[in-house]
Amino acid sequence: MITVVMPVYNGEKYLNETLQSILRQGEAISGILIINDGSTDETEKIIRSWETKEKKISHINKKNEGVAKARNRGLQEVNSRYVWFFDADDIMPAGTAERILEKLEESGADYCIGNCAYYHEGGRIVPTELYVPDHLWKEDRIEIFSWYESPGNKVFRTEFLKENHINFPSYKIAEDTSFCSKCVVKSSLIVSISDCIELYRIYDGSSSHRYNSTVLDKLKAFAEIRAYLKENGMGEEWFARQTYNELYHYKVVFKTLPLYSDKKERVLIENKFEEAFYRLNLDQLKHLKEYENCQKYIKEIRFIVMIKSLYMLQPVSWMLRTARRGKQILRRIMSKR
Repeated sequence: MITVVMPVYNGEKYLNETLQSILRQGEAISGILIINDGSTDETEKIIRSWETKEKKISHINKKNEGVAKARNRGLQEVNSRYVWFFDADDIMPAGTAERILEKLEESGADYCIGNCAYYHEGGRIVPTELYVPDHLWKEDRIEIFSWYESPGNKVFRTEFLKENHINFPSYKIAEDTSFCSKCVVKSSLIVSISDCIELYRIYDGSSSHRYNSTVLDKLKAFAEIRAYLKENGMGEEWFARQTYNELYHYKVVFKTLPLYSDKKERVLIENKFEEAFYRLNLDQLKHLKEYENCQKYIKEIRFIVMIKSLYMLQPVSWMLRTARRGKQILRRIMSKR
């Protein structure tokens, strides 16, 4: 009933653990389609080894073009009722697929959202900031427009994605933001469950810890989302929600500026996001129930912009990156005890 589409690039370290977590789901998972995105390590060997003993597993080899094109390629091949885009280094908690399938069949929803948690090296599990309740979202689905921009904690009705031509744009980052936003816009019914359905792995090399100019793709994604809202005739409240979503991302980018080691990139990123921030229509936020959070984000951003000359100093950037690295090392040492 559910096909897992799994892009992988040089995933030899975690692929076995991830596949084991998916296979233990039982009959709810009808197939696992692995898209080998031009891996140069032992990934291909591991996949073929699994294929010889598990009929559910198949794979496609393609040149390296990024996770977005890999997912889109996988979606083309899916003919099962549901599809789950799952990363090759994450963990699927036991029993979650059956629970999701039950909810989707019972509700007839376009897709299901569940909770996820951060899975750190050493097995430390930390809940995310957002809690997803058991609920059916219809007219009120605008409330979840800013929720969880990763597809890993969502299972989609395949026909819903294909009928609405919803694909992942080819950005280095924020392709998930665009994809998930479009899904909320086009859906008529969404079901959410309180179960944790994804353990999202955090490690030094994960995409969550890249600090370079690819972050500018977020601005492209935001522009695409706004164009999509306009194209689909969505009301001002949707644009207000998008503004709120952007504020959160701008705040994160501004706060992490010192972690960008290249000074020219740092200046470019700060300038581009500052320009984007001052283009926002902040007046439209007044009617949101999250208005207090909005004000907090705005104050943080304005403060950082005010002291940006300090943020741009190379010694300050070096000290903050060193402190962050030390914290990561200490955390790994403590997790092994």
